[in-house]
Amino acid sequence: MQLLVTGASSFVGAHFCREAALTHRVHGVFHQTPVALSGVTPLRCDLRHPAAADRLAEVNPELVVHMACKVMGKGVEQVNRRMMDVVLALGVPVLYASSTMVHWDSDTAYARSRREDEKRLAESGLDYAILRPCAPYGPRLKDHQPRHIESFHRLADWIQRWPWVPVIGDGSTLRQPVHVLDFCQSALRLVECGMGRRAFDAGGPRAIPPSRCRIRLTTRGLALEYRPRQGEPGIMPRSLCC
Repeated sequence: MQLLVTGASSFVGAHFCREAALTHRVHGVFHQTPVALSGVTPLRCDLRHPAAADRLAEVNPELVVHMACKVMGKGVEQVNRRMMDVVLALGVPVLYASSTMVHWDSDTAYARSRREDEKRLAESGLDYAILRPCAPYGPRLKDHQPRHIESFHRLADWIQRWPWVPVIGDGSTLRQPVHVLDFCQSALRLVECGMGRRAFDAGGPRAIPPSRCRIRLTTRGLALEYRPRQGEPGIMPRSLCC
């Protein structure tokens, strides 16, 4: 299948491109950070401009995997709205990587933008699927350095430099971290088996509070570990970063 992946230079986007290129023809769209991944055809394009739709249409995509997103800074809602304009203008099925933040009691520009994108996609008449990752983590790619640093990588860097670790609120906030490769495999399954105008949350095996997590140094890098209460089974997800 001919896939067009926006946000290909992001942490999750680059991992997805590399996995998808094993079985599909992949065009990875980037704006500022170049993409040089095996089997992926890089395509530089500024999705903020309406003319971008004509440029992307030249590759004749059969499906768009929309992972590009402005997370913070000025104009979050306007930029993300323009990018979705371009994606919808292509008129092909869309797999949208959203965020579990749409469920939060949050009125930030980022949360509002994610909710708006999902609503527009659902009303577009196109075939689609929405996959919402929760706190994606995993190894950095050795041959690619994304501009935006994921929150778990920031935490890992912090742990290696400082003797204390910041947590959200009082440490009881539940998160359900998902390994980036698990997320990519879930996304590929939707691409290959049919999307059906559905939305899914993509999280790890259990919702856990930061107060019951431990990140420890191993010979392969940092590992995320769940510290169970008495009588609960422990969980050791994959390597956090290498």
